[in-house]
Parts: sequence; structure tokens; C-alpha cells
Amino acid sequence: MTIDFGSMAKKFLIIVFLAAAVFSQYFYDGEKLKNPPLAFPEISAGMVRAFNLGLDSASAGFLWVNGVMSELPFLREGLDKYLNDLSIVNNLDPKFSFPYYWSLLVLPNPPKPQKFDEYRLNKIIEIGERGVKEADTDWRVSFYLAVSYHLYKNDYVSAAKYFDLAVRQPGIPDSIKIFAQNYAFVPRLRDKTRQIWEIVYKTAQDEETKNRALAYVTRFEELDFLEQAAKMYKEKYGKFPAKAEDMVSGKILKTIPPDPFDSQFRIDPGNGMVEVIK
Repeated sequence: MTIDFGSMAKKFLIIVFLAAAVFSQYFYDGEKLKNPPLAFPEISAGMVRAFNLGLDSASAGFLWVNGVMSELPFLREGLDKYLNDLSIVNNLDPKFSFPYYWSLLVLPNPPKPQKFDEYRLNKIIEIGERGVKEADTDWRVSFYLAVSYHLYKNDYVSAAKYFDLAVRQPGIPDSIKIFAQNYAFVPRLRDKTRQIWEIVYKTAQDEETKNRALAYVTRFEELDFLEQAAKMYKEKYGKFPAKAEDMVSGKILKTIPPDPFDSQFRIDPGNGMVEVIK
């Protein structure tokens, strides 16, 4: 019988390695219990800059990945501690977009029994507003800020503005783009958001904003126009049209007006309300 000493040696070394690892961990844990780690003083962005040799972006990424991000969602050291640590990361690299949209995504969902209060909500909005102004272009910052305005502030006008900003950012997925683009045209939001776009159109200084505001105002007008035509169709035929094209074949309209965002219109045959679809 031949004994494979090489194989036995490998197995022996593995056993020794595992035993050493277990012993080391046991020793380390025991020492940690007897001698807890030192509590380091609070740091600031200025303190980090004094030692990081000008590597502000690298320092911000290191602090975020190795400490601040792990505080969410449970905030074991409290909301104010997280906000302070986040501000250090933001001050070191204001263009670092991930901390902004990660905070907007996770911070609004405190685990029970943690209370969701107005202070927390206002801080969430502050984070998002700063991200929109200072971070590198990223659709997620404005999109999640819009979601926060909608869900937690019931501010549909601000939500519509930031959804529209998200639509204009590169890299936004098509499905999310369609949702964001059509957000303001849910019937119960129309009157509120129509007013803001009319004001934006009248007061905008740059041509791009003015043109987009005009496009939104135009879509509102087209929705009103089509819904009025749908009522005329019902008066003539006793029912609402099944699709927008029926109003052309039914001699109510000569043509369906083109949507300024190249979407299509759909009519609810139950109530004649017009929706926007891709």
C-alpha cells in the first residue's frame, strides 16, 4: 500500500491553519472584551483634509464605504450622528452622488418602532436638495427626491418638478422615464401641476426650461381637448370611444393632436378620461 505523504502533508497544514485561525479569533475576541477599542474624537472634513494629501474624493469614498453607509438603515448611533457623518462625506466631495441618493432611498424607511417625524423628513429633503445642486448628474438623486416629496410631503408640485429633472438625466431606464414623464398627468394632480408649469413658462430665463414648460402646458391642453371630444362622442354615439382613433373615424375630430413628448393617448371607455402611454 502506497502512502501519499504529499496529500497527508497538505491536509495536516490545512488542519493546523484552521486551528490557528480559530485560536486567533478566540484570543482576539477575548482581548476585545477585556480592552474595548478606543473611542476616537469626532472628526470633521477640515481634520480629514489636514492629513489626506489633497485626496478629498478618495477620502470621501473611503469614509462612506467603510463607515457611514453601514449606519443605515438602523441608525444605531442616532439620526444626528448619521447626518454629521454624511455631511463630512458631502463636504469632502460634494459631487459624490451615491451618498445622496442612497440616503434618499433608505433613510425614509425607519425600522419599527423608530418614529418617522418631521425633523427626519426635513433632513431627508435637505439631503436631496443639496444633491440636486452639487452632485454629479445622476437621475437617481432627483428621482428619489421627487418620490420623497410625493410620499412624505404630499407636495405634488415639487414632486413633478424633480421627476421632470430626472427625465432629463442621462442613463435613466425607459420604464422609469415614462413614469416620471407622465407623473403630473394623473387626473387628480393636473390642476396643481398645470399652474406650476404655466408659472415656469412665464418666468424661466433659459430657453431649455421654457421649452419644456411649454411642452407640459401643451400636453395639459391636449388632454382637456381630447376629453371634451370624448364627451361629444358619447353624446353622439351613446358611449365613450374605445380608443382615441374612434373620434377620428366617428367624425368628431379630424386628427389626434401629436403629443409633445412623442407618447400616445389612451381613453378609458368607462369614463372618457385620457391617459398618456408610451
